[in-house]
Amino acid sequence: MPWTYNSIRIYVNELNDTDIQEVAKLTPFGGGSIYHVFGYQDPATKISGIIVGLDDRDSLRACKEDGGIYELDTPWGVWCSGYLKQLTSKLQNSYCQTMRADLPDDSPVFVVELEIYNEE
Repeated sequence: MPWTYNSIRIYVNELNDTDIQEVAKLTPFGGGSIYHVFGYQDPATKISGIIVGLDDRDSLRACKEDGGIYELDTPWGVWCSGYLKQLTSKLQNSYCQTMRADLPDDSPVFVVELEIYNEE
């Protein structure tokens, strides 16, 4: 099974999950530290990879704009479901793409980074 986000094919190079606990660190004049735990944030997932074609790039942009919750599907099943917080895409200078046989050889290739706020 390929990697997809909202059914958009992504050739993933790297995946990182971030878990954050909100902790305030207070340092009184007398020295030492005092910690106060306020709770935690839901996990966030960052993906670096490659997509092919303007349609896939524009579809990912639309996920960021519509406020929907989408699934990140992996070879191991659904990794997470969440909001696309940020999308960064960089056009690769290539003459011929060979990853997607269903698209023309001269389709643009993008290196992308997605940040997904997991909805639990």
